[in-house]
Amino acid sequence: MADRSYHFIPASKPILFDRAATLGADCYIFDLEDAVAADQKAAAICDLRAWLEGNSPKFRIMVRVNHPQHPLADQEQALLSDFPRLGVVLPKVESASQMKDWVRFYTGNSGSREVMALIMEHGIPAIDSISLDLRGDGTLPEELAAARSAGLTAKFSIHPHQIDPINRSFSPSAEMLALAAKLSGQLKTDQRGYLRLGGEIVSPPKIKRLQRLQKYLQSHEFIQ
Repeated sequence: MADRSYHFIPASKPILFDRAATLGADCYIFDLEDAVAADQKAAAICDLRAWLEGNSPKFRIMVRVNHPQHPLADQEQALLSDFPRLGVVLPKVESASQMKDWVRFYTGNSGSREVMALIMEHGIPAIDSISLDLRGDGTLPEELAAARSAGLTAKFSIHPHQIDPINRSFSPSAEMLALAAKLSGQLKTDQRGYLRLGGEIVSPPKIKRLQRLQKYLQSHEFIQ
């Protein structure tokens, strides 16, 4: 997954839905859980459904759901079923078995082992938690530096001012851009074995990392 910024939008505030296209985040999470008061959740589901039915957003959307025992869980499940392109953000889980059960409930996948195998095969995006620095010019730069140092690849945001610093922090360096441009015509998506690039022999693990880098850069239009 190439996304750098995951921006939360309260699903109880439909006035914000159309603004998402102008904010610049890579992915938007319409929050039906923590961001919505209990007495507003049913209306929020209806508002989100109505907006999705009347629009064809080009950006990536996920929905943060409540737990499957919630009284409105069936309505959330129906929403996800009716709009299969929506991603799912689970509420806080307490165990691996609970996570598998909740994945099965919201995705309709009865093979939880297969779900977990796919997660392990393709990798789980390492996303840093939200920052309370809403303006993005206080503690956020330090948080981003620490996140990158720890190997995280993206961050959640709760205010539009946070999105641009997050995107810049998790974007590749100029050196990486130059390398990707140099290799863009030489790497194949089904590349196997060793590869000679110039005077260097590139090993399969490094080839795989470069392929992921290419996909990342292409998805964000750094290279064509």
